[in-house]
Amino acid sequence: MFNPLRQWLKSYEVRDMMGISEGTLQNMRNNGTLAHRKVGGLMYYKYSDILKLMDG
Repeated sequence: MFNPLRQWLKSYEVRDMMGISEGTLQNMRNNGTLAHRKVGGLMYYKYSDILKLMDG
C-alpha cells in the first residue's frame, strides 16, 4: 500500500487507489485529466492531484 506522506505515487499505486485499469490511467494521461512526470521509464503522479480528482 502507498504511504500518504509521499508526494509522488507510481502508476500501480494510483490504479489501486482509484480502482481503475491501466488503460483508463493511460487515457487520463493522454487527455490531460491527470498530470504526470516521467522519470526514466516510470510515470509518477502527484498525490494532491489525485485527491483533487477523486473529490470531483
